[in-house]
Amino acid sequence: MIIVIAGAGRQAWAFEKRPAPAYISIVKIMPSSAAGQIPPDAIFKAEFSSALDASTVNEKFVCLTLNNKPVKTVLKYLKNSSTVVVKPVEKLRHDKIYNLIFKTGLRGADGERLKSALMYQYSTIVSPDCDSFKVVSQYPLAGAEIYESRPMIFVQFDRPLYFGSAENTEELNDYLNLYLNDELIPSKVRYNKILKRLELTPAMDLKSGGLYSAALSRKARGSGNKGLSETYVWQFTAYKPVFYLVSSYPGLNGGRLNSYDRILLSFSEPLDSRLDYEEYVTVCDAKGGIINGKFMVYKSKNLLFVPDFAFFPGTYQLKVSNQLKSYNANRLNDAVTINFSVATDDYNVGEKIRDN
Repeated sequence: MIIVIAGAGRQAWAFEKRPAPAYISIVKIMPSSAAGQIPPDAIFKAEFSSALDASTVNEKFVCLTLNNKPVKTVLKYLKNSSTVVVKPVEKLRHDKIYNLIFKTGLRGADGERLKSALMYQYSTIVSPDCDSFKVVSQYPLAGAEIYESRPMIFVQFDRPLYFGSAENTEELNDYLNLYLNDELIPSKVRYNKILKRLELTPAMDLKSGGLYSAALSRKARGSGNKGLSETYVWQFTAYKPVFYLVSSYPGLNGGRLNSYDRILLSFSEPLDSRLDYEEYVTVCDAKGGIINGKFMVYKSKNLLFVPDFAFFPGTYQLKVSNQLKSYNANRLNDAVTINFSVATDDYNVGEKIRDN
């Protein structure tokens, strides 16, 4: 508003400062739209930051929709808790996506309004009679502790996923999400067609000690356009890897050696050449007998094991204790066990080596 001030033959213009608009907001919504799939008998509750004008709590400003069409509901306003209750007249349909909308016509008791319309999206569970598709494995497991800066997080399914003809299966960020508290972590998500799994790689290092949540989107559908039979949201804790086994020969998942091969362990930090590694690293045969040999630190981060005698054919087990410390006095993040085998060759068959 402009105010004109007259005096001493002149006019002065002053601008009246309008008060900042007051707003209302939703402080709690149940069920949470991020909690996953909801049952068909779900009832919605939205708690507001202050009292509402009860006359504005009507289907014109509060509505539930399916495929952009309104769903008949009964609305109730609980004055004591400033909560709007939205109860569908009939049970919700299985395997569908519903939108709960609060429009700006909804007002507070003193005329406050929403800054903008709010929409919450919900997915209902698949009918138990439906041949839904399932998650058969995942990484990390729920409740796991991992020691990787940028782990590949995945969910593997019992059948191929269904995609639209125009979808790019190398860019599927709306199918699998990673959160730290409520913060979405930038990531790249792709579909591994051979293994039938969605694979997520974070675009940044994970925070040490952070409790992360991985959430599979409702968009993920199996062949035949079948939905999941259950909500798939799980949590794990990530820790900064400091001292850990980077690689090994034989490999971390095992492998096969020849009789005169050596064992090599490569770590993330320099090793202390003064340590007695027999206390922390053992190689045993199938009967539990310890294989004697010498340990040598190679190029600061590598530990080489040379057995006193050539390996005989059979199975072996390599164990690295989590009590092992680096040169920097950091303890190994986790104990390591590697099962491997030794192949039969000219040097261990028990026969005379042929002359060449």
